[in-house]
Amino acid sequence: MHARRTDGRLSRRACLGALVAAGCCPGAVLASAALPWSRAWVLDYEVSGRARGVPYRASSQLRWEARDSAYTAVLEMRAPLVGTRTQRSEGRIDDRGTLRPDRFTDQARREHRYELEWARQRYRYVREGEPLREGALPAGTQDRLSLFFQLGGWAAAQAP
Repeated sequence: MHARRTDGRLSRRACLGALVAAGCCPGAVLASAALPWSRAWVLDYEVSGRARGVPYRASSQLRWEARDSAYTAVLEMRAPLVGTRTQRSEGRIDDRGTLRPDRFTDQARREHRYELEWARQRYRYVREGEPLREGALPAGTQDRLSLFFQLGGWAAAQAP
């Protein structure tokens, strides 16, 4: 499997594969540690840099909300002339504190969505409402956004 496209970005298949791999191993090590998740918070921040030699400044907001055994995480990035990109992960939190995403949406110019069906152990990739791919869903799979929350939770559980 080729992880990078010719433009240097990771392909969607490579991203899902990396997330599957990252989600599988640490959970077994931390199975006995129930992760505590805060109920809700919002983080506003700005990012600046250069893209293709052009300076840019973007404002972003990262939101987390957990109620009972459900969670929602949203990352929204806004840049002048480029527009807004929103990533949203929704799912459940199991009794060990492990995130189990049910749906991941990445919306910029087009909507890209992953639907994760844990009972059937299958995922479905949908672009602009059109189902494009379906495949096996290994245990521990995380999406692009839940992955970072899960890693943070595992790190917090291991902190002295």
